[in-house]
Amino acid sequence: MTYVSPSIIRSAVAVGLAFGLGAGLAAAPTYAMDKAAPAPAVLASAKNWQGPAPTTTPMSAANRARLQGYADDFIQDADGAVPGVWVGIWDPKKGWAVVSSGNAKVDGAAARKVDHSRIGSVTKTFVATQILRLVDQKKLTLTDTIGGLLPAIAAAHPYVKDVTVEQMLGMRSGIPDYTEVPGAMKEAYENPDRRWTARQLIELGLGSATTLGPPAYSNTNYIVLGEIARKVTGRSIFALVNADLRRLGMTQSRIPRPGQTAMPKPFTRGYNFAPGQFSLAQVGVDVPIGSEQQDDVTMWGQAAGSMYSTVADLGRWAATGLGLSELSKATAARRLNAKPINGGFIDYGLGMEDFGNGWIGHDGQAIGWEAKVAYNTKTGAAVVILVNETGSLRGATAGIAARYFPELGK
Repeated sequence: MTYVSPSIIRSAVAVGLAFGLGAGLAAAPTYAMDKAAPAPAVLASAKNWQGPAPTTTPMSAANRARLQGYADDFIQDADGAVPGVWVGIWDPKKGWAVVSSGNAKVDGAAARKVDHSRIGSVTKTFVATQILRLVDQKKLTLTDTIGGLLPAIAAAHPYVKDVTVEQMLGMRSGIPDYTEVPGAMKEAYENPDRRWTARQLIELGLGSATTLGPPAYSNTNYIVLGEIARKVTGRSIFALVNADLRRLGMTQSRIPRPGQTAMPKPFTRGYNFAPGQFSLAQVGVDVPIGSEQQDDVTMWGQAAGSMYSTVADLGRWAATGLGLSELSKATAARRLNAKPINGGFIDYGLGMEDFGNGWIGHDGQAIGWEAKVAYNTKTGAAVVILVNETGSLRGATAGIAARYFPELGK
């Protein structure tokens, strides 16, 4: 498996916060998503952040048919370049619905609303929530440093010793991205059986520089944060996230341990057509048009982006404010304090992007899949979009979600 860094993708083809990510684990039971609107299984306490809840009113038959038509039009207009699309809309005015169109597998299974897909860097919203919960529990502080928490890494790379937890969460550390190391993605793509450890990914990134750069999106930050969680709690970031997924009733989502590659049935296959081929070429990875992804993304993504999920589960996550309801009001407010990175092209908070006009969320890219989760802190509106093609998320957002929320199509 492999992925493309956001700075390259956004500047080259503007397809979102890109990141090559992961697969799944043991099979879990599927369920009908249209019987009830996804909502948090555990209500936030009075001391926690509480935002407006997404609507629980189903769309009318006419409005649902209209949303289905938008999804069908998107697939038809793609003319084979995007196999499938999965969409959830929670519109305060029109109600909510989940639809799918196209195919989960080329020349095979049709897209189903219960399909599991890889969600890429949306994983970071879950990992950041765990780190910030440790802050609320007084087991960490945002000013703790790599030097104080992971002295072996700081000894090997002294230039990162003063980097703080908050800087890594907010992509303002200046730590180099291991996915942008020349030749790294190509090597990972062409050698999918290579078994990467978290420390090897960290070394790949940190070993590529001797000084910190400007604030920029870097997957290495979240691999380091995963190791910090292990150091502080004695448990892996995978165990921490998965325990919370169960508590929140997100039974169709998981962050797999490296090497656990299977997704539960039904699941999607990931592909690279012209959009994906172009975006991957920007980082020196040559893929044939129409190629299906075969690599083990769980080894390469890990804490930076190896999760899988479904539209309904991600709607449930959006309803928590992407984890804000799990945090104290003070910590949630700090998380929402987005600052510019990547030369001002992205406004990024602590593990989430600020899309503007009250919208927060995250995009994700696994090679072969893309995902978007967005929630409006002012209105409670929510959007989930999944596609099983590398470079097609922007088109799906503009063609479907922006019909309900135009600001998301910008």
